[in-house]
Amino acid sequence: MSSELKSLQKIVEECRKCPLWKNRSKPVFGEGPPDAKIMVIGLGPGYREDREGRPFVGAAGKFLNKLLDSVGLKREEAYITNVVKCYLPENKVTNEEVEACTPYLDKQIELIDPEIIIALGNTAAEYLSKKYRFQFTYMGKMHGQVLRV
Repeated sequence: MSSELKSLQKIVEECRKCPLWKNRSKPVFGEGPPDAKIMVIGLGPGYREDREGRPFVGAAGKFLNKLLDSVGLKREEAYITNVVKCYLPENKVTNEEVEACTPYLDKQIELIDPEIIIALGNTAAEYLSKKYRFQFTYMGKMHGQVLRV
């Protein structure tokens, strides 16, 4: 991990911008090569991710690994993170929580500078549509679409 990513991770570990920090074991910052060409962005950590401090290690992680494998990629080649860095007990997120975490996500995107960003789920896709100013209607319509930004 680059020194800039380590510094950002430390800031995330100390974050108290929203109430989610009260329920977490540790924030789930992200993992992968700092020069990854592919970045995967999900919603937020579940129970197992919170306990292990790593993204996508539960059922969603198994799905992600199969997805990457199906296109000839290894998990270790991608940088994997979430919109929200703290445990989501009910797998639901508020606008306040998204707004608290997206500056960290923006900095991760800037530092990694991926060629491809894969949005997993509605929240990640909606956020990226605002950030890169493309029209987002609903996930069912966007599923599988490639957008140039």
